[in-house]
Amino acid sequence: MMAAEQSYTPPFPNDPTLLGSLLRNL
Repeated sequence: MMAAEQSYTPPFPNDPTLLGSLLRNL
């Protein structure tokens, strides 16, 4: 799953919601 997350390139990498999702995935 982590690899998929790295492959995924969000339009807004600075989006706090995205960061929260990454932390939850970890």
